[in-house]
Amino acid sequence: MKNPTPFYFLLIALLLFSSHQANAQAEQDSIPSYTKEWNLNAFNLLIFQALDVSFEKYIDDESSYGFSALVSLGGENRFDESAPFYYETVSLSPYYRIYFGRGANVGFYIEAFGSLSFGKHDNYDYDYGPLDDYTYDYRYNDYYRSFTEFGLGFAVGGKFITKKKYTLSVFGGAARNFIGEDGPGAMPRVGITIGRRF
Repeated sequence: MKNPTPFYFLLIALLLFSSHQANAQAEQDSIPSYTKEWNLNAFNLLIFQALDVSFEKYIDDESSYGFSALVSLGGENRFDESAPFYYETVSLSPYYRIYFGRGANVGFYIEAFGSLSFGKHDNYDYDYGPLDDYTYDYRYNDYYRSFTEFGLGFAVGGKFITKKKYTLSVFGGAARNFIGEDGPGAMPRVGITIGRRF
């Protein structure tokens, strides 16, 4: 009669493996899947006095798409202050991201985005004309003109996440505006965002 010991070892190994797989599946089922994220851009709020919120939807562990909306809170008075400001009164920016981190949607990423902007930009012109009855000179005219622009751009950044699914992102980039003539011609996309996955 053959020795049954190898058979028992194989049977015990299969039972242990299937038990481990069942426990792992139960743990996986108990972990909620986080597929969405809301963010507030603290950098724009503190430095530029602009409310910038964004929503991000994960496609898989390495990519996502989202939408960002920026509103300048300073109104027309923002042009008279010495603090930095955006020319854009409102900016709407859809984006697509690819992540290169080791975890799901964390670490270094690159982003392609579009930007539809509405705002006011300072314009000036010179006019040669009479200052009085005997003197002619150049006159400088400075004024703000409303604009609507659309552009495309790229950004790079990094995202970090806590165990409780709070996120911190740091990013920077710019868009080149292709449609519209009276605006600044380019728009920065910078920020330090704080968010939460759900």
